[in-house]
Amino acid sequence: MINKKSLWFLTLFSLILVLSVYYVTMPSELLIANESGKVTTKTSGEDSDKVVEITESEVITSLRVEADEEVSKQLDELKDILTNSKSTVDEKNNAFEKMKLLNITKGEEENLEAKILEEFSLKAFVKIDGDQIRVVVSADKLDLSSEEEKAELEKANKDSKEMFEKMKDALGGEVQEVRFTNRLKNHPVCLTSEGPISVEMEKVINSMPNDQKVKAKLVLEINEKHKIVDKLKELNSKEDKEALNKYTKVLYSQARLIEGLSLENPTEISNIICDIMSK
Repeated sequence: MINKKSLWFLTLFSLILVLSVYYVTMPSELLIANESGKVTTKTSGEDSDKVVEITESEVITSLRVEADEEVSKQLDELKDILTNSKSTVDEKNNAFEKMKLLNITKGEEENLEAKILEEFSLKAFVKIDGDQIRVVVSADKLDLSSEEEKAELEKANKDSKEMFEKMKDALGGEVQEVRFTNRLKNHPVCLTSEGPISVEMEKVINSMPNDQKVKAKLVLEINEKHKIVDKLKELNSKEDKEALNKYTKVLYSQARLIEGLSLENPTEISNIICDIMSK
């Protein structure tokens, strides 16, 4: 006859065995890491010989380490409950269910990261918390544009250099540069950064309980194919500086909100939006 202690030991051993098989049999072709810390992924179809190298950012690495440490700590605490002779049956049942949920969630996170890598050639960190999914993607240095597309974008930015300088001045030093981008499909704007501190790193560091504050060198990127570009060019050609400044501030505020950054002047932005809508 098997006693309760032996039963819990066999159950825990079975769980560890199943998880071991899961990790051993995980498709290795989805993610191949080399010694340089880069990830190589091959595209399918006509460009099957094309290889894209993606370097994992320090922010994603830091987030992953932090998440792994948190899960490891939780698993250790649950294992202590399972192996503690003083734990009740209900406590051990609850601990066992939580262990299963943690490992299932970890597998789902890794599957999502692999899919993002496979479909978009982007290195990502995925964190699932209940019904909330947080995705952090590092793609600032990834550019899959053709040489022709790069040349067209460079010309468009050069032709609009004067307008961009006006827009930059309107933001009073909030951004290092304003420029067009061809990375966006439908959305009009986004924020990127230059230098060692990214937007995500700024949020992480500034949220820590200390006096250390950092600020990323922001770049306001505007979708070259979006209709808003025609409006901006129209205002610039008419030398309507006031209107151009208003549109610039709204676009910048929109980009900040998308990145999860706060607005320092929400009342001003609200008034500007109402003013634009009323005309």
